[in-house]
Amino acid sequence: MARHVQNVLGLLRGTGSAGPESASVAQELMADCVAGARARHAASTGNLKPPSDGAG
Repeated sequence: MARHVQNVLGLLRGTGSAGPESASVAQELMADCVAGARARHAASTGNLKPPSDGAG
């Protein structure tokens, strides 16, 4: 989902460099942020269920 948002906004671009301040690191951090915001919204609206261990 986060990658789709980045793509729609035109934020996915060639990385070109490496290291802790590279575009690829920035893209990963932004994707994590979007995913966290989505999870928080889901939790606040009751649409996030706790994980199941499968023990039923």
